[in-house]
Amino acid sequence: MTINEQPKEKQVKLRSRLYPRYDLEDSIKFIESLNKLGGNNISTSALGAEVGKGINNSTFTGRVSSSKQFGLINQDSRRLSVSALGKEILIPRNNTAKSTATTTALSTPDLTKKLLKTLTVKPSQT
Repeated sequence: MTINEQPKEKQVKLRSRLYPRYDLEDSIKFIESLNKLGGNNISTSALGAEVGKGINNSTFTGRVSSSKQFGLINQDSRRLSVSALGKEILIPRNNTAKSTATTTALSTPDLTKKLLKTLTVKPSQT
């Protein structure tokens, strides 16, 4: 290395904990697998087996996290259940209810809430 060369820094991909790693469509597909197992009080290991991933696999943990951030699942220790919002998307009473539930899920992650809040803030009058 010459004097003018700088060592290459390891590039780190930053991820926001404020927004899901997987999108809503992927999260809905994920909770469909949970619902297939009964949808209520399902062990993470049973769901992992259903989707073909170990419970410590980063894809699996990312999908659980994303589904929780969208409000589609509830987690109690190592047991998962489809939330009321998730059920409304999977088994809607009607098309309007599904559309409303989907909009609610999209606006549930913290980053989305913050963005929506900044968009709805009225400019100060001077």
